[in-house]
Amino acid sequence: MKSNGKKPPKNYLSIKTKMEVIENLDKELSGREIAEIYGITEPTISKIKKGKERIRQFSTSTIKMALQKYAFKRATNEILEEIFEERNAKNLCYGTE
Repeated sequence: MKSNGKKPPKNYLSIKTKMEVIENLDKELSGREIAEIYGITEPTISKIKKGKERIRQFSTSTIKMALQKYAFKRATNEILEEIFEERNAKNLCYGTE
């Protein structure tokens, strides 16, 4: 602890990094090797190893949400493009109706 009684800020690992750590654990790299690769401590590797199923589930749900968001944006853009082309074909002005 610092002299003012506050803890130093934690450096959080991204889900992507945690998934990479899990992949390396699955490849049977040692905790020490992985810690050296990512510049983190072995206890951090242990915590990731213990929570790997939870991390995998979170990662999967995050990917699903991102894909749904992308699909929604794509569909919205396609609809707007269709409306624009239709209005353009009829020579309609925008914002005057």
